[in-house]
Amino acid sequence: MFAHLHCRSWFSFLAGGSGPEALVAHAHAQGVRALSLTDVNGVYGIVRFQKACHMLGIKPLFGAEVTVEGAPLVLIAADEEGFSNLNQLLTAAYQRERGDPQATLIELMDHAAGLFCLTGAYGSRLWELLDTHRREAAFLWIQQLHCGFGDRLSIEIATHLRPRAAAAHPARVSARALPGSFRAAVSREAGERG
Repeated sequence: MFAHLHCRSWFSFLAGGSGPEALVAHAHAQGVRALSLTDVNGVYGIVRFQKACHMLGIKPLFGAEVTVEGAPLVLIAADEEGFSNLNQLLTAAYQRERGDPQATLIELMDHAAGLFCLTGAYGSRLWELLDTHRREAAFLWIQQLHCGFGDRLSIEIATHLRPRAAAAHPARVSARALPGSFRAAVSREAGERG
């Protein structure tokens, strides 16, 4: 089953263009049976998203694109504990700096239970490290995340048709940079996409 796991609505100001209901309707029209709403640093559209999913028979997945020490990570709740932890993490980030909410790596690890983590695509810490050929730092970042999330960590791969995207796509670089199990997963997904 295919599901979009990194999807922003217009509640991600200047980063998403459609309302939660429109995203769900489009997913339904495409035959998608599950959809995740991951707005930037918040769960603002969750109620409208959940209602729309319920009406169209799509399984809603609740998450957010959370800024952690300056870079985005996509966190998706696996269960009630995960949703609670996601909200606690967002609250901590906003209590520190309302205008530029950022969680710390320690807070992320303290609230990792019940959450799936996607490394983020373009603009994420992993993307930046691989794009600038800092493979050792990328490997260490993945190791840190793996310590907190274990098998609930996934490397996100997306093509945004940006300049240099074909030459510097993280999947092509990271397949050489990551340890065995990560390398196999990245290489397999990169091969499937292209």
